[in-house]
Amino acid sequence: THNYKTCAIELSGRGCRKVEELGVNLINVLEYLNKIPGCHATRIDSAVDLINDNVITFNWLKEKIFNSHFTSSYLKVRYDNPMNIKSSDIGLKYLEAYGESIVFGSRSSTSRLNIYDKLEERINNAGFQVEANCWIRFEIQFFDDKANNLSKKLMACIDTNNYQNLAMSLLYDHL
Repeated sequence: THNYKTCAIELSGRGCRKVEELGVNLINVLEYLNKIPGCHATRIDSAVDLINDNVITFNWLKEKIFNSHFTSSYLKVRYDNPMNIKSSDIGLKYLEAYGESIVFGSRSSTSRLNIYDKLEERINNAGFQVEANCWIRFEIQFFDDKANNLSKKLMACIDTNNYQNLAMSLLYDHL
């Protein structure tokens, strides 16, 4: 036996897809890891994609958030253009991608909501051909205790396969 102080497991979007291709259920992996004494999640990301909506576009969101009477529980909301987006789910270790992004929260927040133009990221930065007119990604990053609590909620979904409703409720709570 070894007395390691820490051990980290990181699965990027691409890594998650590879694990799933091997027939491994990621929630079962999370359940197994949570049974190890002292093991806990320090970061979990949840993403919801809005594709080809006729009303909600990235420009529509910018207008509503920055030019209307919008309120947020986040203390910090910023617009980045270009935003440096690190993507790892498109075939490269870390692709430096640039595009528009709206970020709720700061680096020290326990959760952060990123809204960005996924279509622009895929086409302009990765050279993918995408059959969509509009693709907006709502990505919530959970850190520390919030990540650990989310891992428990995910494990509770194992029997019901209710991941979509959980992802949508997380997004709703953050908006």
